[in-house]
Amino acid sequence: MEIKTRRKTIVREALACIFGQGYFGRSEYSVPGEVQLSIEESEFAFGNTDCLADENYYARMSALPCFRGKDAETVRSVLDKRQFRIVCGKTDVTLEALEAVYELRQKYGIRKFLLLASDASAREQFSRTISVMQDYFSDKYYGLKLNIMTYDSDDFSRLRTFALSDDIQLLIINKEYFIRSNNLLKRPSARLDGLCPADMLRPARCVALTVSDDMKAVRAAVKYASVFDPLCTVCFTKNNDEYLAVPTIDPTELKTSESEELSVGFVGGEENFQLNI
Repeated sequence: MEIKTRRKTIVREALACIFGQGYFGRSEYSVPGEVQLSIEESEFAFGNTDCLADENYYARMSALPCFRGKDAETVRSVLDKRQFRIVCGKTDVTLEALEAVYELRQKYGIRKFLLLASDASAREQFSRTISVMQDYFSDKYYGLKLNIMTYDSDDFSRLRTFALSDDIQLLIINKEYFIRSNNLLKRPSARLDGLCPADMLRPARCVALTVSDDMKAVRAAVKYASVFDPLCTVCFTKNNDEYLAVPTIDPTELKTSESEELSVGFVGGEENFQLNI
């Protein structure tokens, strides 16, 4: 079986609409408890700067077609939630989400990301895309390396690595971690000075990402992402069905720059994954 997708780089215009043109750098915060190397040595973790806390953000976003005819108060209340949907059309949504990570790091200085996977299959698909495309995007974005890890509620060392690293970090979290009865994500731990893992991630102000064409899944992802107090939540979808609760950015409605075209083929097993650029 052969699967081929063709894409154009559309994320730049959509991200510029949300984040503008500035480079924001990083923020710093202390990490708790046993996440530190020692009690005596206070370590600083690195997160994202809150770059959406100015009037320019509201001015940019309120001009979107999805807000036409809406009063200013309604628009502002929606934008305060910082939840967006980027329509990818016929392009591969997983590739667009992955490129968004590199684009946000290089152009805006954003370095901490969460990917909310709807299930194990979605997680594996994203991981496979990363393994195939990482060298391509690293070359395109001047050697940027993406560090990816999967959340494990029993392994605080992963959270420590995620928090303390100044490199570009992507933490994948499965949806089931939010709904399990023994969910440690929101359970206080003595190893974190009484905090829960979600508390440790909140100061990082991560950009939360999800990839889905199912509006129910989008709504669920937005709900789960709020646990981490993210800088914003960005959902990548193929369709442009009206969903007023999440502002929609359709790059085809924006002024676009010259785009590139990419063809990906998949034949048989994963070892035969072919990339044609």
